[in-house]
Formats: sequence, C-alpha cells, structure tokens
Amino acid sequence: MKKILIIIALIAVLGIGFFFAWPYIQENIGGSRTGTLPPPGANNSAGSGLAPLSLKAIFAYWLTTQGDIITLQENGVISQIVNGQEEVLTDQAIPDLQSAIASPDGKFALISFGPRLAPTVSLFDVLKKVWQPLPQGTTAAAWDPVGTRIAYLKTGGEPVSLILYDVKTKKSTEILRFHEEGLSLSWAQSGKIYLSEAPSAKTGSSLWAFDINQRSLTQLFSNMPGFIVSWAPGGKTALTFTNNFHENALAIINDKGQTLNQLTVTTLPSKCIFGNNTTLYCAVPRALPAGTILPDDYLKHKIYTEDDILKFDLASSTASVLYDGNTGAVDATQLKIQNNKLSFVNRYDRNLYSLEINK
Repeated sequence: MKKILIIIALIAVLGIGFFFAWPYIQENIGGSRTGTLPPPGANNSAGSGLAPLSLKAIFAYWLTTQGDIITLQENGVISQIVNGQEEVLTDQAIPDLQSAIASPDGKFALISFGPRLAPTVSLFDVLKKVWQPLPQGTTAAAWDPVGTRIAYLKTGGEPVSLILYDVKTKKSTEILRFHEEGLSLSWAQSGKIYLSEAPSAKTGSSLWAFDINQRSLTQLFSNMPGFIVSWAPGGKTALTFTNNFHENALAIINDKGQTLNQLTVTTLPSKCIFGNNTTLYCAVPRALPAGTILPDDYLKHKIYTEDDILKFDLASSTASVLYDGNTGAVDATQLKIQNNKLSFVNRYDRNLYSLEINK
C-alpha cells in the first residue's frame, strides 16, 4: 500500500498492554438482524427506558453547549430542537450526504456531500443559518479542540496539502504536503493532528500523528487490518479496533500509540463514546451472525445488531448495563453525552433517542 512520501524518522511506539476481563458476558440471544431497515416513521421496537428525541430519519446530529440538539436529516433538512420543540433552520436539499462534523460548541458544522471521492465540504453556521464552502478539492476536515480552527486536506493532483483555516480571521496556512490520498483527519489535541486511512479488514490501515509546532510526522500504527480509532476528550487516550485474521480486538491506547488496556467485548468505536478518560460507554452487540467481517459488514449495512448499552469503568475494570437489549431492538451509533443523558441514532428506524445514565 502507498506510504506518505516524507522522509521523517518514524517512531514505532506500540506497547504491550495489559489484559483484563470485564465482568460482562455477551449473550447469544436471537442473533443480529440483517436486511433492509424499516422506513422512516415505522413502529420502532426500542424498549423501555428510552426517550425519543426526534422521529425523523436522522443522518447526523450534534449538541450545543446550551443543551440544544441540531439534527441533519437524510434529506438534508437541518433542524434545532429546544425543550422538545423543533425548528427548521434550513430545508435545502443536500444530495449524497457523506459526513457532518460539528464544532465543539455546536455552533458550526462541516458537512460533506456529493461524490465520495470528490465531495463538496461546506461550513454551516447554525446561528446565522448560512453556508460557506471550503475550497474545491477538500476531501477531509476536522475541528481543533476549541473550535476556532479547521484542518482540512486539499487535493488537485499531487501532492496533497494539509491546511489550517482560522474561522475568525478567515486566514489559511499550509502546514504539510504529502503524496497519500483518501485519508481522514482528527484533531484531538491542540498541537497534534492525526491522519488515518479508511478502515477495512481486507486491507491494512495506518495512523500518523502530525506535530503542528515541530512540523514532524510520526507513524503510530502501520498496516493494521480494520483499524479504527476514536479519541477521548483531551486526546490523551483513545479506543481502537482491529481485525487481525478475523480476531476482533478493542484496546485503549495513549497518544503515543502504546496499549494501556484491552477489552474483551466486541463492538466498534463508532458505537462508543468516552465520558472522560476513565469512563467509556458502548453499545455492544448481543451476538453477530456467523461469518461477520468487522468493520466492513457493519459499515456497509450488511448487518444490523441488537445491542446492550454498557458503562465501563476503566480505572476499576468493571462494567454495568444501562440498557438491556432484551427490552427492545436497538442498533445504536453516534453516541453523545450531555446532562447525564446518552443520546444515539438507532439504525433500525434512524430515529434519535436518549437514555438516562446517572445510575
């Protein structure tokens, strides 16, 4: 596979983590659902303890620091939910939605749409209800931890440019050039941007950390099948998934790529969220169909899961069940936490739900 063509001393810092077993045993009950999702508005089987926040077909959503909910429907309509009341911010149709990444305060969102390999990326201002397109050729973008700058990748042939954009001053600065396409970005720490390849169990993926101040690039992982990473607040730790020879593995790593903990449950980082550096919430499939290949089959919607929702205490190596999947079918993704409530999109009906977690 292609490598980033920059001559930098790459430091391999994969550590040997310690293994601990969670006091949670996955049950093989009923198997996972497969097939086509029910149409929007269909009767949902989600069980007791869940509160519906939106019964629209949700593509993505985010939360503001004021506690409001912003939803992006699959048809492109953007709405704001305040105290249970929904207001449409824009009803402009958006074709082929690809992603939506909100600023930390929820006042802006980077929305990608159009062809997957040549998307349009535009900045949406929630308060002003206006759009500002990023330069043509933008393929990926990420917010800094405080929401004042955007990092984005711009192509137009080779090389690819990594550019920083200041939202207030509208000034752009190129900080890196390289010859690798198809990367995604995450900006977990103020001085460090991570670049990663698309995950697939069929090909290896790599992760690089770019130090903005030192202008140095370090490879943390190389050629890891199915590799996915999701960072905790502050960017000091992260949850990773790999599928090596069909052996699914979840691990907690530090920002140097060293393994801290290994988890014995099987789920994906997209079905988890850190409460803090020592608390992790995950939707864990109760069972997977025989022959399932993660993350490919889940990302391609070949399978849908029936989840329990668990709270993991990483400091004490204990876990508790917040939602029992026996009470109703939930395939939870896009987990977020605010005001002692865990919200998520249920892939069965694409509706938005919340769950009390102060227990």
